[in-house]
Amino acid sequence: MIYVNDHIKTILKHFFILVNILVFALNAVTLNRYSNCDCSHFNNRLKTTFQKINTMSERKATIHDVAKVAGVSYQTVSRVINASPNVADDTRARVNAAIRTLKFQPNRVARTLITGRSRTLQLVNYNIHSPILGPILNIADRVGYRIVFSTPTNKDLRDEIADLAANQIDGFLLLTGELELTYDELREIANGIPFVVLDADLGPEAPCVLIDQHHGIRILVEHLIELGHRHFAEIRGPEKYFDSSARHESYETTLSKHGIPRGPVGRSKNFTPQTGYEAAQQLLDSGAYFTALVCANDQTAFGAMRALREHGLRVPEDVSVTGFDNDLSSDFFTPSLTTVVQDYWTLASQSLEHLISLINAPDTPPYRRVLYPRLIVRESTGPAKES
Repeated sequence: MIYVNDHIKTILKHFFILVNILVFALNAVTLNRYSNCDCSHFNNRLKTTFQKINTMSERKATIHDVAKVAGVSYQTVSRVINASPNVADDTRARVNAAIRTLKFQPNRVARTLITGRSRTLQLVNYNIHSPILGPILNIADRVGYRIVFSTPTNKDLRDEIADLAANQIDGFLLLTGELELTYDELREIANGIPFVVLDADLGPEAPCVLIDQHHGIRILVEHLIELGHRHFAEIRGPEKYFDSSARHESYETTLSKHGIPRGPVGRSKNFTPQTGYEAAQQLLDSGAYFTALVCANDQTAFGAMRALREHGLRVPEDVSVTGFDNDLSSDFFTPSLTTVVQDYWTLASQSLEHLISLINAPDTPPYRRVLYPRLIVRESTGPAKES
């Protein structure tokens, strides 16, 4: 079977249109030679041909067209569209490729009327820069779901969730760094709409998927302890966020476990290089002595390293610096940054899988899924400098 890409199909379509126009132009020239000629036959042919051309260029692909290109039955195409698990991975990939090639668009309204589902999920997101947004969109598209976004600003979260029922969604994902509601309150407001909370811990029986921030900081601090560091300092993130609070708690707990003082603490207001730079300046201006600096995330670490350089301190010879998140720049910064990797693709996949299972089987007990980050050691950490 021959597959023709969109670019070639467009060229061929325009070529045939041009040929038809030229043919009719020649006919028109010929007809002009005869003043008494009845042109009605020619005009009818012209009208009929252009109708055919328009039909050929505008006809939308059907489920049967997709099935033919993919070499499967239309029932299989339907199962792929409806994200049925009973389809082999290679078959699903072939059908999705055919859908993209033919630009096939399922009739969502008809499907909603038949199944009672819209195949639409809402992402209630308080952080438009979150690295998980891309993975969520990509994976949702793969399994046949559409994602709509809402980013509450002045609107109360209670009102935002209460309004979701009017959006004809099958379920929603809640991504927020801070959450004042309990699981029971959230469930009551959702009023039966399935949901999953990302990266916030609402308890073992709540539908949550999160990355263990305590584990990430623990392995980071223990790495520094193994390098001989005993004089620590920290730049912590905003207290109102789950992640920064969990990292700070784990930092103190891990040092206490090893009998090491926690050292001075600087504060970053918003996880940016600027606030990391300012926090590090305050630590350095205070005269505190430390050989290891644990930062709230990679961005604050970048700012902190600049402050250290301006004070004549080398990284890692004088001070080892760590980040968190494995930002895209962390491997290309000089020195490259020791950090903790959070697997956002797995977080997105597990969250969507959990939500879809709650949609397909409402009696499924919700539960908490915990993912574990891993340490990446790079150039910004080294053996402790002798005091």
